[in-house]
Amino acid sequence: MGTDIKKFKLGFQNVHIDEKNRCVGDYGGLAGSMITPIECLQNLVNFCEFSLEEALASYTSIPAKALGMDDKIGNLSPNNDADFVILDDELNIKSVYTKGNIFL
Repeated sequence: MGTDIKKFKLGFQNVHIDEKNRCVGDYGGLAGSMITPIECLQNLVNFCEFSLEEALASYTSIPAKALGMDDKIGNLSPNNDADFVILDDELNIKSVYTKGNIFL
């Protein structure tokens, strides 16, 4: 994702980007994804019947709790890192904040 490189090594296997923009192993099977995290979030909401709240939790509070870091990340609470994005109604990124400061 985000590169014009068409052939590379992924772990122990050689992979390439095919004519359908898929990451494929030399053996012919899928070897990875070319989709961005925001596209995944959009797909959860638009095609998988996730509510926006469920989809956002899958990116924020659930992984933070699984990592045992929910006291610092995964939600906007006092003393937590203030990393977050502002999305428009179509779930496109409008701005990005890291540690409470605008990044994009």
